[in-house]
Amino acid sequence: MLAIQRTKVWVAREGSRINNAQAEIIGRFLVRKEGKGKIPTHTLARELSTLAEDPEHELHQLPWEWDNTTAAQKYRLVQAREFLRSVDSVYVLENHPEPVQARNNVHLHQVKEGSTIVVERGYYLMDKALMSDPHRRAMLFEAKQGLNAWLKKYRILKIMGAAVEAVEAVEKAQKSLSEKGKKKKNITKEED
Repeated sequence: MLAIQRTKVWVAREGSRINNAQAEIIGRFLVRKEGKGKIPTHTLARELSTLAEDPEHELHQLPWEWDNTTAAQKYRLVQAREFLRSVDSVYVLENHPEPVQARNNVHLHQVKEGSTIVVERGYYLMDKALMSDPHRRAMLFEAKQGLNAWLKKYRILKIMGAAVEAVEAVEKAQKSLSEKGKKKKNITKEED
């Protein structure tokens, strides 16, 4: 099988609160967990935060909120966002088998010096968002970003597919040469 050379690095996701150096720290933590089977995310999170409590541990330098009152309020905001993401609003249309999404989370973007920043975000009724040119363009922009992210994530499958095809071509060629060699041996044996 054809081997593909690769190096795993850990990088911060766009828009996250950490930088690439901090992503590497988290990556080292995750590498130590590889090979231990499937570990639930909540278990990993608990262990990550427990290790980070030690001021000497490298995980401590991540942007944690160590004030418990502030951390509790921030956690409630995380829960509130989770609750909001858990609800969907749909239109049930006459003579249409599937409900249609009625609301969409829209991020209005602004391009500044080659980078894109979100200047407004919120939930809008789909029909109202589609009637507004900036909201419609924002929805199309996010759809394009999502597709590009999907392509980037699964591009390796295309590379592996080409590798598999190359290996299969070599195997087919070897089989063909092997069969020609057998026929030649049979012809030689018959002549003897």
